[in-house]
Amino acid sequence: MFQRRKQIIMNSLEPDKLELLQEIRQAHMLWETARARFEWGSESGEEVDFSIFALAAAEKKYALLLQQAKRMDWDNTPYWASLEWA
Repeated sequence: MFQRRKQIIMNSLEPDKLELLQEIRQAHMLWETARARFEWGSESGEEVDFSIFALAAAEKKYALLLQQAKRMDWDNTPYWASLEWA
């Protein structure tokens, strides 16, 4: 039932909002990956520096995309309330 409801909502989104939603989901996965890399990084100075840089960049991109969605007047639609990121 969830998949059907999700598909109905996805089909009702405007193309620009659908594209932004896909970018947000992708940025969220990148952020999660960067966070895991940082948490499980080795003790090598270069790897730690890279992990910090990658995490900061991923967080910034994710935050900017969320701000862009907010400017598009997206509210707590049923899709946002039931969104699964995984």
